[in-house]
Amino acid sequence: RLLIGSYTRQEGHVDGKAQGVYSTVLARYASGRLEFIIDEVVRVCENPSFLVLSPKGDRLNVVSEVGSKDGEEEGEVCALKYISGGKIGWFSKGKRRVVGSGGRCPCHLHIADNSRNL
Repeated sequence: RLLIGSYTRQEGHVDGKAQGVYSTVLARYASGRLEFIIDEVVRVCENPSFLVLSPKGDRLNVVSEVGSKDGEEEGEVCALKYISGGKIGWFSKGKRRVVGSGGRCPCHLHIADNSRNL
């Protein structure tokens, strides 16, 4: 399985025509050809450009790469539940685990070696 981030909103550096986080599976054909097939698309935030899976594989952290030119809008970091098999969703219905990134257009995440800090 391959999870792919994308740009859903136009910013100065991207066209923003995608739909969200894509969950794909690898199909192998008799001819030997390989192809990633989109299994699910989840719209979790604007411009979910970078993803990192927790070491336990149960949480998907997503950065929302947005930012206004005047600097008033900041990006976000979203924590999502990831169920093996590729299903992605919020931890509780109606409750989003989202925090501001502290700046505009964040584009990277890293989980510290202790697995407690993002």
